Amino acid sequence: DPRETLAYEDAFQELKDEVERTSGDVFVSMIRERLLYNAHRVVTELYPSSTVEQEYNDEEQMYLEGLRTQLSEQQFTALLHESNQLEKIQKTDDSPSALATIPSLTIDEIDPVGDEFRIDTYIETDVLIAEHPVESSFGILYIDYGLDMSIISLEDAALIPLLGRLMLESGTSQLNDVQLERKIGARTGGIESEVMFEAIIPSSSEIDGFVVPDGNLLETKLFFRGKCTKEQVTDLFGLYEEIIFDGREFTKEKTLTIIKEMVANLEDEIGESGHRYAARRIGSRYNAYDYVREQMEGI
Repeated sequence: DPRETLAYEDAFQELKDEVERTSGDVFVSMIRERLLYNAHRVVTELYPSSTVEQEYNDEEQMYLEGLRTQLSEQQFTALLHESNQLEKIQKTDDSPSALATIPSLTIDEIDPVGDEFRIDTYIETDVLIAEHPVESSFGILYIDYGLDMSIISLEDAALIPLLGRLMLESGTSQLNDVQLERKIGARTGGIESEVMFEAIIPSSSEIDGFVVPDGNLLETKLFFRGKCTKEQVTDLFGLYEEIIFDGREFTKEKTLTIIKEMVANLEDEIGESGHRYAARRIGSRYNAYDYVREQMEGI
């Protein structure tokens, strides 16, 4: 069962018990035994070769010639015939009767209405909360904390992804950037920032049914997405509070470092998916949604 590899709470609990029993010495003993006092040594040296392909082909040819000498004429003919038959089978299309045995679905067998997953929403202390119970999460909670960015002007919208990175990577009043990163890694399954902006329909709209928004009314939020086990919920919310309400002042050096990284990633993606960036650029002329999308994710 592939799901068994996801159920790691018991293994974590065993490790915690061992750490508590040894007063934290479990990792020290492992480092001492497997690294410091480990006498095993391996030295690997790699040298480039311009003839490796030819050498490989020569070895393969020699192997085939040696194999040919071990076969009688009758065995060689039978092997050649079998190879030709296999090649013929691979190139021959399946018969209609064979194709008919493949399981398939018709349109009538597909439910036109998708599954509805339960989402509970309520307001607590002026905060909109949406809960989505997932039975197969194995005790792991995925918690997204969103900040409304709708008050930011269109001209500054492109800076929202940078803002998310700076808030996560600049540290807090009590922790520098390295300490914050280590605390996130030790107490949670990770935290990342992500910008969500969607074209919406006004709640006062009289339109019923499925419609396509015109793209001129947007809802924009900066989300911090984290995950943890149920025992670490307090730690995750504590980190959210530190990052959002107690962050350090952004420095020029950290800002430039993140910008250079974002530009480098963008340059790599343009080489692989240039058509998508061209489409975003063209679409940005026609409505506010595509304009903001191009500002955030485009060139």
